[in-house]
Amino acid sequence: MIKRLFILGLIFLAAVSLCACQQPKKAGPESRRYQSRMAKEEKRDKMTNHITLKLKNQTISLELEDNQATRTLVDKLSQGDIKISLSDYGGFEKVGDLPFSLPTSDTQQTAKASDVMLYQGDKLVIFYGSNSWSYTKLGHISGYSGKELQQILGQGKVTLSLSLKD
Repeated sequence: MIKRLFILGLIFLAAVSLCACQQPKKAGPESRRYQSRMAKEEKRDKMTNHITLKLKNQTISLELEDNQATRTLVDKLSQGDIKISLSDYGGFEKVGDLPFSLPTSDTQQTAKASDVMLYQGDKLVIFYGSNSWSYTKLGHISGYSGKELQQILGQGKVTLSLSLKD
């Protein structure tokens, strides 16, 4: 009987020892890729809640909405600055063609002065007045009235540079 208990005890100790020596499981490549992608997205989201608009000698910050259009725009800007030629339209906005299309999530809304909208997926619109239409909101320029923004934008064509840099 003592011999059996001794053998059982040895088996138990051997099993515990073998389990303790087992290497911890490492995350597989799938989970490492997922974690890396999530870390990059989190870093991008923290760093890019705004972009810089450069116009003549003015630098303006655009506070971005959180949507697929702005995430795609930020991805495009990570490859370099984007220049757009803006023109007056309707006495309440400047509009310019983007060199690419962005995803849309258009809703009927009233744009107000300092709102920046996406129209038809490939046009950037900066409002210095208001208008009701179906847009995807890209963001808002804080700290400027409609009149101030209209003065900064000026009359006629103007070149706007979009950038991730301040």
